[in-house]
Amino acid sequence: MNKFFVLLTFLALPSSTHADHLILRDALTLAIHNDPGLRSADLETRARGYTEKKDLAGYMPKLTLSLSHTLTPTFKTSTSARIDQTIFRADGPAAHAAISRKYKELSELDKELKEDQLRLKTETAFIAAWLKQEERNLVKAKLKSARHVCELAKGKFDLGMSHKSDWLTSKSAHQKTIAEVNEYNNALATKIANLEAYTGSLLIERKKCENGIGFERYPLIDFDPKANIELADLNSYLEVSLKNRKDIIAKSIEAKRQQLTENLYHKGNLPRASFTGTAEKPLNVSHSTDTIYSAGIAVTWNVFDQLSNHFDASAAKARTTKAILEKEKIIRTAKSEVTAVHRTLGATLRTLHEKKHEVTAAQSAFELAQSKFELGMLSAADFTTAEKTWQTTNFAWLTLAAEAHTEYSELMSVCGYP
Repeated sequence: MNKFFVLLTFLALPSSTHADHLILRDALTLAIHNDPGLRSADLETRARGYTEKKDLAGYMPKLTLSLSHTLTPTFKTSTSARIDQTIFRADGPAAHAAISRKYKELSELDKELKEDQLRLKTETAFIAAWLKQEERNLVKAKLKSARHVCELAKGKFDLGMSHKSDWLTSKSAHQKTIAEVNEYNNALATKIANLEAYTGSLLIERKKCENGIGFERYPLIDFDPKANIELADLNSYLEVSLKNRKDIIAKSIEAKRQQLTENLYHKGNLPRASFTGTAEKPLNVSHSTDTIYSAGIAVTWNVFDQLSNHFDASAAKARTTKAILEKEKIIRTAKSEVTAVHRTLGATLRTLHEKKHEVTAAQSAFELAQSKFELGMLSAADFTTAEKTWQTTNFAWLTLAAEAHTEYSELMSVCGYP
């Protein structure tokens, strides 16, 4: 594996999959297997292969059998057999098969391009669903904190230690948090439904958990946000992009196909040679029942075809130039895309590294609050507030990590998934 690839990629996650356990590799497998567009592209490639075989079959002899009735003063019936065999034709089966082969290669590239596009969409949807799943801990912490703060405010109000407005404010905040739980459930279902759209499989049974947060049965989306992304220099990715981008390769093949087409029309003015043999046997002629045989070689030369081949060849040459220019345009676009994504990912990785210290500090503060709470030195309201702060900081880091991995997927996509 080249130095600029991920050391611990998405596919380095646990390989086993259970009914409630989903890893990215399995999601990609489902997506590729169930996508009708890929199956359609595969059938198109097979059809192109048959066209190539049909062209090459032009070298095989052609046999024709016939039965004829001729209205003459003496009614004549006869059977005949005719065989035709191409001996030489510069614009014949081989030339046509070479062009058909390029069509087949273009069809194969189209399938690979669709697979790459599906891969990027599936990876993006997978990471988005995982991130929404991980938000569940933050939602739980917010709900728990709001409930304890509300209960504490209610207790102070009952003891006459605070104004009723303080309690009502806390109660309103608690109700708002409950509403956010419903919004979270809907958002989680939407994210997983989006992933289902790409995998083509039902991944979630929409039955809410007893605590109302999340669902009782949905796949545990297994993803490691700490998987290391080692970003190499920009030139490495630019080089890989030019070698692996399917759209760039497709334009090269298209230019070659047009060159073959141009040569085909040029060869159309060359002589052609073919062999023809016939055998005819009269059926109702009393004086002769002998079979009549004939054989010959025909040479034809399209000396002047009103410049039809010349103009067709010129059109093919123009299309060759067009494909080359389009390739250059795609190369420029590819360089721009790789550069933009590379810079964005680099900035995200730097921010991710900087924020890691904040997560460590927040976790330490939460663990300290947890110890004090267990020793009775901290109230439940203060403890749940500390937990909410920790979960908020941690989820912010997870969000940033998800952005980094999504951007890495985009970088691999614009590089043609080497």
